[in-house]
Amino acid sequence: MKKVDLCKAELMGSVFYHTDLTEAKFIRAFMMDAKFTNAIMKKADLREADMKGTSFFGADLTEANLDKAKIKNTDFKNAKLHKVIGY
Repeated sequence: MKKVDLCKAELMGSVFYHTDLTEAKFIRAFMMDAKFTNAIMKKADLREADMKGTSFFGADLTEANLDKAKIKNTDFKNAKLHKVIGY
């Protein structure tokens, strides 16, 4: 799923275990309570995404863009957040 365009997608409660989402676009996506456990999300664009309650446990978010994302109650435990923008 590399470089997939999920802008404005409704992904509430979706599950992406161990999924490669490198350079994926989630701009203004509705991702509440989704699970991205151990997902590879390098350079993913999550600007203005609604990620309340979402889990990124163990995910690789290296160089991801989280500018203006809603991250209340979001789980970033064990996530790689190197060079993240807007976090």
